[in-house]
Amino acid sequence: MSQIQSVENHGLNSTYFKSSFEQAHSKISDLEICLHKLYHKENEIFDRIVLAIKSNDNAQSIMLASELVRIRILKRNICVALELVYRYNTIHTY
Repeated sequence: MSQIQSVENHGLNSTYFKSSFEQAHSKISDLEICLHKLYHKENEIFDRIVLAIKSNDNAQSIMLASELVRIRILKRNICVALELVYRYNTIHTY
């Protein structure tokens, strides 16, 4: 009887950890997708800054530059969060 309970408990624990891992994996995927979109947005804004500078539109180039800085800070924060999650998963997986 205790062997059956042990197997059942092990099965429940495995199911719990699997669902937790799947939830964490979906959140990681969401962060990676967001990071990818920010990368493309950063390139678009950079191109618009170049056009604004070429047309001598200082106000537009300054506004776009501040948005570019915000995106780069957000990207950095997401990268740090992903690195922490990857390290946590690596430590607790092995």
